[in-house]
Amino acid sequence: MKKFIYLGLLALVISACSVDPLDSYDELITADAKPSAEEEELPTLSYGQVCANESVEFCVNFPQDYKGNGDIKETLVKLELKIYGDDPETEELEDFYYEELLNSHENTQGCFSHTFTTAATYEVRYKTKGSWIDDEIVVENCGCEESFSYSENGESEYTFFYTPAEDMDDALVVFTFAQSVEVSGLEGWKGSGQTEQTIMDLDKCVEYVWTVTLDKNCSGNSPNSNVWTDFKVNDVSKKNENTPNLTQSCN
Repeated sequence: MKKFIYLGLLALVISACSVDPLDSYDELITADAKPSAEEEELPTLSYGQVCANESVEFCVNFPQDYKGNGDIKETLVKLELKIYGDDPETEELEDFYYEELLNSHENTQGCFSHTFTTAATYEVRYKTKGSWIDDEIVVENCGCEESFSYSENGESEYTFFYTPAEDMDDALVVFTFAQSVEVSGLEGWKGSGQTEQTIMDLDKCVEYVWTVTLDKNCSGNSPNSNVWTDFKVNDVSKKNENTPNLTQSCN
C-alpha cells in the first residue's frame, strides 16, 4: 500500500526573546493582523528535481509581513514532516521532527533540505499563517545502472561502450588484449604488457565510447585467436555474460 509522508519543518524567526516554536505558534498568528481575502498573498513551495537518495532543498516563499506601525514583521514558516507506516489508515507515527530556521528581517524565504530514500509520490503541507496548503512531491529514481557492452563493426574494428552509475575521479580504466595483438585507436593510453590503460574522470550516467582496431596473432595451432579478454575500472572487471572474449579466425 502507498506510503504517505508529510514533510515537516518548523522555522521560527526569533528576536531578543526566545520562544518555543511549537507552543507559541497559535499565539503568534493570533496576534497577527488579519488581511482580507483579496489582500492575502499565499506562500509557495519551490524546489528542483527530487531524486531518491539525493538531498534536495525546499524553500517556502512568502510575502513580507508588517506590523501595525509599518515596521517589518518576522514570519513563522511551518512545514510538517510525518512519516507513517505502510498502511496509512493506521496513522501509526514513525517519525516527526522540526527545525528552527532563523529568518532575518526582509527575508521572505525559509529553506530546508531533506533526502528521500524511496521513489514515490509524497504529500506535503506548509503554511506561514492561516490554512495549510496541500501539495505533492514526486520523487524519482534519477540514477542509472552501470553498463558495459561492445559491437563488432567488421574489418577487425570494435566499439566498446561503458556507462558508470556513479562519478569517479581519477579512475583507472584498463583494456586487456591477447598477447601480441596489435591495437590502434587508443592513442595517448599507456601500454603495459597485454593491457592499454589510462587515468580519467568518469561522470555518472554518461556513456563513454572507444572504437579500436585489433589485429590477431595466429602463432598457435588454434583455429581462433583471442583479441580482447577484459575491461576493468579501478581494478573491477566490467565483463559480463553479454561480453565474452572477442576472437578472430586464424583460418
